[in-house]
Amino acid sequence: MFNALFYVKAWLSTTSAADAPLNDLQLWHDLNMYTKTDAGVAGAAITALDRHLWYLAEEIVPFALFSNLVSESEKRQIARQLLKVRGTEPLEIGIPVFPQLNASTRLIHLIGKKSLLMFNLLNIESDWLSLPPAQWETVDDFQKAAMFVFHVKVVNDLSERAMKLITDFADTITKDEDQLQFMLQVVEAHRRKLPGFTKETLKKI
Repeated sequence: MFNALFYVKAWLSTTSAADAPLNDLQLWHDLNMYTKTDAGVAGAAITALDRHLWYLAEEIVPFALFSNLVSESEKRQIARQLLKVRGTEPLEIGIPVFPQLNASTRLIHLIGKKSLLMFNLLNIESDWLSLPPAQWETVDDFQKAAMFVFHVKVVNDLSERAMKLITDFADTITKDEDQLQFMLQVVEAHRRKLPGFTKETLKKI
């Protein structure tokens, strides 16, 4: 029942960075409702989800501005909140802090001064936030931000597979931790010298 109601839908929609804030928040709310049906399963899922709330951190929530799943009214609210925090304090870059969610939490409640990070890093003007959402797509800065968000890779499956591959390989070579570290340093140095497998790169061998 858990797979049918929650897991399959969540997994199939994870590749969209624009939809991630809304999807993750909705999943959290749905799982809390599911505690009335199966507290054990719901509790375990909530515990796991609470360790992966990256897309509900202040820095990432503005991705929802580019989602087709978010209503125009909610986009307007998010935009107004971003305009309120714009220029209030110097922006500090650091490790994202996961929010404390509750039954009434909505995307707008997760907006803060760090939500301007994307605009600052990409050098994107935020004046278009004062326009109706229906007009945003006509603004170059919106299109630039949307292009960035749509190309953000959300699923970390590739990195997890790479880690599994190197772990399996290392275990077949040595069990000694010192030797393992030496081997990894050699592999890293080799990859720096040969970053790819093009003909031009291979000629340098």
